[in-house]
Amino acid sequence: MKKLSFVLLMLISTLYFVSCEKDKKTDVTEQCIFYNPFTSPCFSRLAAFSLDHFIITDNEAYQKFGDTIRDYPSGINCDTITLPVIDFNKYTLIGKHTGGGGCHAYYERQILQDDNAKIIIYRITVQYEGKCTMLHESRNWVLIPKLQNGYSVEFLVN
Repeated sequence: MKKLSFVLLMLISTLYFVSCEKDKKTDVTEQCIFYNPFTSPCFSRLAAFSLDHFIITDNEAYQKFGDTIRDYPSGINCDTITLPVIDFNKYTLIGKHTGGGGCHAYYERQILQDDNAKIIIYRITVQYEGKCTMLHESRNWVLIPKLQNGYSVEFLVN
């Protein structure tokens, strides 16, 4: 009986360990840079996009995106304004639009990497507080470690 109990205990422990490893996600938030490269008023046509999330993996796509959202507000010469340099050999730029009403918006952002599922999970928790009629919007831009081949990005907003 002792032998059977020991074997069952080992089997259950092994199954538990394997199932936990299967769903293991690594928090890579500390390796990321939360940064908005589009703060200039010359790049303000972002609202015209119907997409609510973005994944930019190389400089060509980054520059093309910048040209697409380039605006020419009066009194500013936007012809000479350039985007900040991003090293796309090290990073991928991702962003997810969020918006809501209230007096204040509080954000928590976390980046998880699931190597078994080959997915990067960008989890955004936003809390809007107060009875103000202001609209708080964010594109939640972040530079993540270079997206590896075969990986996808999943955006989760709470």
